[in-house]
Amino acid sequence: MMKGPLMGSLNIAATREVIVAYGQSSSAWAASTINTWLGVIVGIIFLVVAGNVMRDKQKDESDKVKAIALLGVGSVIVAGVVMMFVNNKFGGAAGRIGETVN
Repeated sequence: MMKGPLMGSLNIAATREVIVAYGQSSSAWAASTINTWLGVIVGIIFLVVAGNVMRDKQKDESDKVKAIALLGVGSVIVAGVVMMFVNNKFGGAAGRIGETVN
């Protein structure tokens, strides 16, 4: 239940974060931005390497499919692990709105 005249009582711990765009804390915004660019970079690298694999004339089609599948799985795993570390580095605030004061 909300208390107080405006939005309720302030959580002092939550006010230690700087509030930036769309009501996110600065650490949540940083983690979100880093993860977005990381996803774009990993996607571009995947497309470039997959294109090189597809142009390889010495490989069979099944070998190309296997190589691209392994590349895709590896890309997702690497990006996921890095995103997890980014979220932990910034206090795990990304994706949580409980600690954000609007």
